This record gives sequence, C-alpha cells and structure tokens, in this order.
Amino acid sequence: MKGHAFLNSCDLYIGLTPTQFTDDQVKIYWVLSFMKGNCAAHFTDQTMQLAQQTGSLPWVTWAEFRLEFICDFCPKNEVQMARMDLETSKYHQGSHSVEKYINEFWELVEHAEYTEGVNIVLKFRHGLSPIIQNYIACLTYG
Repeated sequence: MKGHAFLNSCDLYIGLTPTQFTDDQVKIYWVLSFMKGNCAAHFTDQTMQLAQQTGSLPWVTWAEFRLEFICDFCPKNEVQMARMDLETSKYHQGSHSVEKYINEFWELVEHAEYTEGVNIVLKFRHGLSPIIQNYIACLTYG
C-alpha cells in the first residue's frame, strides 16, 4: 500500500513540474534519491552499483522502472491482505487517535473491497477502543 502511495506522489510531482524532468533517466534518479529506508535503500544501492559498473541504469524508460517498482514494492494480493488484516485485531484502534483509526480503517475497507454496510459498521465498532465502544453503547435516541 505504501509503495503505491509513494509512486503516486512521485507521479503527481513529476506531472506538476514537467520542466524539471528533462528525460526518463532524470525521473528515475530523482525517485531513487528518495528511496532511503530498508528494502528501498537496498534496491537503490544495488541499482547505483550496477549503474557505476555499466555506465547506465538498468531501465531505459520511466515505464520500465515503474513496472519493476510495482513488482518489488507493491503487494500482489492487496485485496486478500487487507481482508486478512480486517479478520484480526491488527487494525484495532489501540492507542491511536480516533481520527487516525478512522483513516486507516477506511483505507483497509477500500483495499479489501468490502461494500456491505452492516459488516463494515460491525468491524469498525469492534476495532474501537473499549472506552469508546462503551460510550457508544450507552448513547440513547432523542
């Protein structure tokens, strides 16, 4: 999920500032400059070592780079992963703010492709902190 978000941010910036990116190689080097953590750093290190040895990047076009990036950093079974998260306590609010919980919950529901309202509401309430669950249970109408 984070891979897609990162790539979308890069595409947006590149699209908004086309004069800064004179060719596909500049785009690729620019994106690599932001890939600094964990697996992304390893990917960049290997890419730069190869570029130093061969004199060029392993991708000629931005499209080729995007495809490899997606293969390496974007989940292949995103729907199933999101559904599995919603079947565990992994998505529960815990010590997070309600706002953060809501944002992360809706992102999971979207990725899981859940559409049935009643089940979504039940999962949402189940994931709230017990204090908030109790407060909601005590609410009355009128």
